[in-house]
Parts: sequence; C-alpha cells; structure tokens
Amino acid sequence: MLVRTPLTILVILSLSSPIATFEARGQVHEESSRPRSGTVAGASTPSPIDSLVKTLTWELESRNAIEVRVHHKFIATKPEGPVAHDNCVEHYIEMSRQERFYDIIFQLGDDPTYRITHDSDGLRCATVTYRLDKEARVFRQSGVVVKRHFAIEENSDRMERPNPIQLLYVGRVPLNLALPKATVLGKVETMGRPCIRVLFPRVRWAVAQDHVYDLDEATGLPLKVEAYLEPDDRANRRPVWVWEADSLDAVDGHYLSKNSRQIEYNPETSEKSMNRTYVVEFVKFNGDYPKSTFWPEPAPGVTVLDAIKNETRETPGKPTDETARATPVKNPIRATPPSNWSWIGSRAAFGSGLVLLLLGGGLWWRRR
Repeated sequence: MLVRTPLTILVILSLSSPIATFEARGQVHEESSRPRSGTVAGASTPSPIDSLVKTLTWELESRNAIEVRVHHKFIATKPEGPVAHDNCVEHYIEMSRQERFYDIIFQLGDDPTYRITHDSDGLRCATVTYRLDKEARVFRQSGVVVKRHFAIEENSDRMERPNPIQLLYVGRVPLNLALPKATVLGKVETMGRPCIRVLFPRVRWAVAQDHVYDLDEATGLPLKVEAYLEPDDRANRRPVWVWEADSLDAVDGHYLSKNSRQIEYNPETSEKSMNRTYVVEFVKFNGDYPKSTFWPEPAPGVTVLDAIKNETRETPGKPTDETARATPVKNPIRATPPSNWSWIGSRAAFGSGLVLLLLGGGLWWRRR
C-alpha cells in the first residue's frame, strides 16, 4: 500500500492535465469510482472515523506511484546573522514497492547552495552529497553512502517526505491505518470546509509530540495539523508548529493541497520562530519509472562508503563533471552502478569518511 505524500522535474506537466482547485468554500466533485462518505439507506450510521478510513483507504491505496516537485521557502522571524539558504526545491518520487527518490536543492534566493539526494531500491538506501562549483554553476558528486535507512529515518519515526505528503503518515503508520486509534475531538470548519478534528498523542518525531489533525470530511485529507510538545501545551494552545492548507486540489482523480504554509514557535516563549510556505509545482500519480531512478550512479573517482558491508570502494576513473546542473532544470538520467568497482578494505578510512559524509548530509534536515 502506498501513502506517498516526493529537485528537478523528470516529467514536465502538460498544460492540458486535468487539475481543479477548490476554493475555501468550494465543493468537492466526487469521481464516480471514489467511495462517498455517509450512510447507505437502511444501514446504521457509521462513526466519523469509519467514514474517514473508508475514504482515505481508497485515496491512498489507489496510488501506485506519486511524484511531486515542491518549492519550499523558509524565513526565520529573528535570524541570528546571515543565512546559508532560504528556500529549497524538493523532487520526490515513491512507488508502492517502497522505492523512493528524494532530491533536495537548497538555494539562497535563486542561487543554489547545497544539494543532497536520497535513494531506496526497496531493499537498501543511499545518500549522495554534492559540492558546488560556483564558477561553473554545476554540482559535482562528493560522496555516496549505502545504508539500511532512508535519509535520517533511523533517528525517529518521522518519515522524510515533502509536505503535504509527509502528513499522510502518523509517525511511520499510514494515516488511514492510524485513524482507528485516534481520539475524536469534534467537528470544526477549516478552510471553510467541514472537518473532523482528531488527536494522535505522543507521535515519536525527533521529540515526542501530540498531533491534532483537521481532516476534511469529503476527502479525508488533512487541512490543518497542530503539534504540541506536552498535553498541557495543547490545553493552553501553545503549539510548536502549525501546518495549514491554503488550497485543496484535484489531479487525475486524486487530491492534495498544492499550496500550504507552516508556522513554527519557540517552545519557551511561544513566539513565532519560522515561517514556511510549500508550493507543489508539479504532481503526477501512477507514473512508470525505470529502476535506475531509485539508485545512484557514482561518478568516476567518487568514494562509496557502504555501511551495510562495512566497506569502502572507489569508482574507477578520474573525477568528471556531474551532469546535473546546479540550477533546478531537468534531472539527470541515471543508470545502475558499474559492476567493475575497485574495492578498498580500510575500515579506518571507512569509519572517518562515513561520519563526515553523514554529518554533511544531515545539513539538509529541517525541523518542520
């Protein structure tokens, strides 16, 4: 079952693609194949949770693949000195077979500053870091780590996906499967639409949090999510972050928010600390992708640190230009790694290099 809530575009969105945007007080026009919330004549009234689970299960399990390109802007309310970057372009693809591709290019204004890519072929994962040649405006591979966990997901139950897809999970559990254990807090109106408010206590992100979802009655999708560090904070309305949808959009019979925002708060003072906006610039459901999409091809001369085999290897040949331009244009075509790698058995080199590469890769992570 896929719940894929994905920096550059692999497939350009056609202007003729059927996309409809629902305004704040618009109506959702249900597809004939979509299960409708409500009751059947003569049947007993289902609980709000039952209706949401039914609607969400159809929405999420009918997706064999999802691809998104998200422009994510983030501005600190009180920056402490110059900032390294203030936005990023996130390109994400996920298949129902657990294959995943996540490419993030950080930028300061329109100038690229940093890039990192995460891959999973369904059995193993890889992280590729890059260095920026500012003069040539080209990213060149600086290292590859092969490991068991995607991105930094070994550190918590927080799944690494761009918003709003990330919010289709409660920790590692798909939203439709987590709902039966949620506490219903009542009915509310969010974005001018009727919603069911539910509580998921102590979700284990980097720090355990209570998550409160406002779920759209018609589609089951979240239109607002609030996070609280402690139950007392929830009682006193002191969130650490609040995500809100600004639109609810239909693409090829599926739904998601193409425009959303998030505000983060200082947990000590409750003052705003960060403003984020998310614009889904491209989305595609149920596309076909070659297997090479989900595994990197190390460039010649690049060291590969294999944390699964506890080995270090170096791709043969001299370092060459990375084919992906630094500016967010078409993503490079990637192939499976060459089979004639030379092998290096130094555990000391492996250990020190792995630490440095993972530290560098950790820079991409944002507290959201």
